[in-house]
Amino acid sequence: IAGFKRAHPEVEISLDDYSSHEQVCKLCNGELDFGFVRQPAGADLVFLPLLDEQLVLAVPVHSPLSSEPDDLTVLNAVGFIALNPGKGPGLAGQIAQWAAVRNFSPRITQYCDDIQTILAVVSAGLGLAIVPRQAIQLLPAKIKSIALEGPATQWRIGLAWQTEMNNPLSKRFIEYASDSIRPLT
Repeated sequence: IAGFKRAHPEVEISLDDYSSHEQVCKLCNGELDFGFVRQPAGADLVFLPLLDEQLVLAVPVHSPLSSEPDDLTVLNAVGFIALNPGKGPGLAGQIAQWAAVRNFSPRITQYCDDIQTILAVVSAGLGLAIVPRQAIQLLPAKIKSIALEGPATQWRIGLAWQTEMNNPLSKRFIEYASDSIRPLT
């Protein structure tokens, strides 16, 4: 986005924070030109894969944890800070799948409406969180991440848009993204 803005300084870019589910609905209804969403995006949408994401355990930087414990129930002693499922149904589903495979039920002590708040609460030592790896970049000095292993820990993120796009400026952005970013295969 920053590179496109530098190449086209006359263009105004508006960004909103919607879940992948909300974006797909808005894309299909013509309310959104393109979005960065989880794969699979939707039957009527084109999807350009951009990055692979992974679930991580976010812990305060001073935590003695350095790897995923064999007995996950020890994590429930501290408790988990979680994203309100209505704000991130895809992430909530991903975490639920991972937990089900591991036969683990995280003890949620607090829900938040955004990942930044979750990480702030974790950095204050008030709980742990399961978040996307990329989210740790929001507070890298105060949070450390521990990769979670096994099925349902990874997913793909990409750019999605309607097959029939009528907005020439959006088409230009998609062409720029397709040419500038080395997509995943």
